[in-house]
Amino acid sequence: MTEQDLIDLGFKKITEEPEFDFHYYKHGELLSNDSITANATHWEVILYGEVYDYVFTDINDLRELIALLDRNKQ
Repeated sequence: MTEQDLIDLGFKKITEEPEFDFHYYKHGELLSNDSITANATHWEVILYGEVYDYVFTDINDLRELIALLDRNKQ
Protein backbone atom coordinates (compact mmCIF):
# COMPACT_ATOMS: atom_id res chain seq x y z
CA MET A 1 0.00 0.00 0.00
CA THR A 2 1.06 3.58 -0.47
CA GLU A 3 0.63 6.55 1.82
CA GLN A 4 -1.98 7.88 -0.58
CA ASP A 5 -3.98 4.64 -0.21
CA LEU A 6 -4.09 5.21 3.55
CA ILE A 7 -5.11 8.84 3.13
CA ASP A 8 -7.83 7.85 0.65
CA LEU A 9 -9.22 5.38 3.21
CA GLY A 10 -9.52 8.14 5.80
CA PHE A 11 -6.39 7.49 7.84
CA LYS A 12 -5.01 10.51 9.69
CA LYS A 13 -1.30 11.29 9.66
CA ILE A 14 0.27 11.34 13.12
CA THR A 15 3.62 13.13 13.23
CA GLU A 16 5.86 12.27 16.17
CA GLU A 17 9.14 13.93 15.19
CA PRO A 18 8.61 16.56 12.47
CA GLU A 19 12.31 17.33 12.12
CA PHE A 20 12.89 13.73 10.94
CA ASP A 21 9.54 13.37 9.12
CA PHE A 22 8.75 10.45 11.45
CA HIS A 23 5.05 9.68 11.14
CA TYR A 24 2.45 6.95 10.93
CA TYR A 25 -1.27 6.76 10.14
CA LYS A 26 -4.26 5.98 12.31
CA HIS A 27 -7.88 5.08 11.58
CA GLY A 28 -9.79 4.26 14.75
CA GLU A 29 -7.89 1.35 16.31
CA LEU A 30 -5.97 0.61 13.11
CA LEU A 31 -2.34 1.78 13.00
CA SER A 32 0.13 1.76 10.16
CA ASN A 33 3.80 1.02 10.39
CA ASP A 34 5.96 4.14 10.57
CA SER A 35 7.70 6.21 7.93
CA ILE A 36 11.10 4.84 8.94
CA THR A 37 10.22 1.17 8.45
CA ALA A 38 7.96 1.75 5.43
CA ASN A 39 9.10 2.87 2.05
CA ALA A 40 6.99 4.67 -0.52
CA THR A 41 4.97 1.58 -1.42
CA HIS A 42 5.20 -0.81 1.54
CA TRP A 43 2.91 0.56 4.19
CA GLU A 44 1.17 -1.96 6.41
CA VAL A 45 -1.75 -1.61 8.79
CA ILE A 46 -1.88 -3.45 12.08
CA LEU A 47 -4.91 -4.40 14.13
CA TYR A 48 -3.63 -5.32 17.58
CA GLY A 49 -5.40 -8.09 19.42
CA GLU A 50 -5.10 -9.72 22.81
CA VAL A 51 -3.77 -12.97 21.40
CA TYR A 52 -2.91 -12.26 17.74
CA ASP A 53 -2.02 -9.17 15.79
CA TYR A 54 -3.37 -8.82 12.26
CA VAL A 55 -1.25 -7.20 9.57
CA PHE A 56 -2.86 -5.94 6.38
CA THR A 57 -0.70 -5.35 3.32
CA ASP A 58 -3.39 -5.57 0.65
CA ILE A 59 -5.46 -2.44 0.01
CA ASN A 60 -8.57 -4.44 -0.93
CA ASP A 61 -8.48 -6.48 2.29
CA LEU A 62 -8.05 -3.30 4.29
CA ARG A 63 -10.89 -1.56 2.44
CA GLU A 64 -13.19 -4.52 3.21
CA LEU A 65 -12.16 -4.53 6.89
CA ILE A 66 -12.89 -0.81 7.26
CA ALA A 67 -16.27 -1.20 5.53
CA LEU A 68 -17.12 -4.11 7.82
CA LEU A 69 -16.10 -2.19 10.95
CA ASP A 70 -18.02 0.91 9.84
CA ARG A 71 -21.19 -1.10 9.13
CA ASN A 72 -21.09 -2.64 12.61
CA LYS A 73 -20.08 0.40 14.64
CA GLN A 74 -22.34 1.02 17.63
